[in-house]
Amino acid sequence: MTDFWLISVPLDRTSSQSLEKLKHSVAKTKLASSFKFSIPELKVGTLDILLGVSDDLSKLDTQAERVMQRTAQCMAEVMEQASDKVVENALANGVDLVSYVTKFQWDRAKYSTALPFKSLADIIAKVELQKREMSRLLVDKKEQYGTFVRWLKVNFSEVFVAWIHLKVLEVFVESVLRYGLPVSFQALLLQPDKKRTKKLREQLSSLFGHLDPTASAMISSKPEVALDVPGLSAVSPQDYYSYICVQISVTLLDPS
Repeated sequence: MTDFWLISVPLDRTSSQSLEKLKHSVAKTKLASSFKFSIPELKVGTLDILLGVSDDLSKLDTQAERVMQRTAQCMAEVMEQASDKVVENALANGVDLVSYVTKFQWDRAKYSTALPFKSLADIIAKVELQKREMSRLLVDKKEQYGTFVRWLKVNFSEVFVAWIHLKVLEVFVESVLRYGLPVSFQALLLQPDKKRTKKLREQLSSLFGHLDPTASAMISSKPEVALDVPGLSAVSPQDYYSYICVQISVTLLDPS
């Protein structure tokens, strides 16, 4: 299983120092691997626009993940359940998924940062909608095996790349809505040790609890009550932290 946490904290002195402490600590304790993650400056527009786009991004995120799962399933069926072959062929821009995520660079040619934020989100959404047609395709696998596999590889790559860009937009929107304007935040990508995620959460809470002291209190007092967080759909306290955290999973392609 390969999962990543893309976290965001304000670009102030205290948070910056805490982020450096986190990097050194996880490297020493091996709680996680950390990677620098660059998020470009995007045209914000108004907070009302960001509020509206936020819900759309959440829905698109879910839809894109379903398309990827369906594509991976098609690959497995065509390749007769050979999971190693699925992983070998499911690439993003020609590289494996972990490498793409850990070395992510915003594709300015495809998704220009000069565009208004909503226009940018709409362009990424169109990619996902086009790829959804994949689920309706019927192909004779034996006679058109090579063509079908090539088609699946291209479609998977495009939807995965779009999906990661959506994740970045989610972090950007949540950071602006939570930390305010002008835009001032910093991101870090973590790849947790899956056996010690609880310990990592505790360390993050210890370092960044000052950003939202009520977060941990709400989690411990009323774990069953959904929170009304500006810019987000109702979320459970278990999914709300004092820092921004968006999870990225490439588990669907891991051999099992």
